[in-house]
Amino acid sequence: MNMYILNKNQFKMPVNTKCGYCGVQGHAIGVCNSLEQLCTVIQSRALDVFTSNIDWSVNSRARIFNEHLKNNRNYLVKDLRFILVKMGCSTNGTKQALAARIVHQHFYLQLALRQLPHLLSFNDTLHISEYINYWFNISNGLSLDQANRQLDSYFDFIREIDILEIDNTNFHQYNNSVIKFPIKVFMELVDLTDENEKPPTFECAICMEDECSVLDKVDIGCKHSFCKQCVTNVILDSQAKRKHPCCALCRSDYKTMHVRMHNILEDFNHRFCLL
Repeated sequence: MNMYILNKNQFKMPVNTKCGYCGVQGHAIGVCNSLEQLCTVIQSRALDVFTSNIDWSVNSRARIFNEHLKNNRNYLVKDLRFILVKMGCSTNGTKQALAARIVHQHFYLQLALRQLPHLLSFNDTLHISEYINYWFNISNGLSLDQANRQLDSYFDFIREIDILEIDNTNFHQYNNSVIKFPIKVFMELVDLTDENEKPPTFECAICMEDECSVLDKVDIGCKHSFCKQCVTNVILDSQAKRKHPCCALCRSDYKTMHVRMHNILEDFNHRFCLL
């Protein structure tokens, strides 16, 4: 039998190897330590989101983490690619795909399935394979609209076979599939008389986006405010759980919502509210 003896020098990177991230010669991107601190910060953020909102579905928590990765201007595309290299994942795609891949790999496969499965609700456990597939598809280039339609179709099917009794004093089952809530939506006027200026912005306390247009702002009856998309996500999650939506900050039930655009009012009334 032939024996092959490898010299330890054969494991060294060629001196002309150039790191694909920092550009320094002598090491490859896989062993580069330029962004070790950023990796730690992102992992800490993921852990904080995962453990601080356990009353929400795991997918609602994943969306918050994803928005943080996707919209934070401190994270460049090459930074997300660097982190994915450290995870041993593909680095192809847009920033949206890269952020979704980190959610899929770290938030779900690492935290939800390996480290903290006890923080998943019973419904999370039932649906987690579908959630994982949702983020996997986005990470491979599927548009958010297509992925959301697929997930909505899945839950439409679940609702059709769900035989849980609903308390009709609080909820109303619409077309045998969609739950609506006794929430009143009101219009609030915004002064935009100066057409030369952009509409003012605010910071959403859920997605942490600090440049949300005030036209997308939704005031809840408890006086806390969030962006339209985050409020929509909360109510969709509540529909899936068949629980009345509540404020992410003070846990008060949604009873009223004040919006600034008529199309948002119509959309909320059509999809979520008892009239």
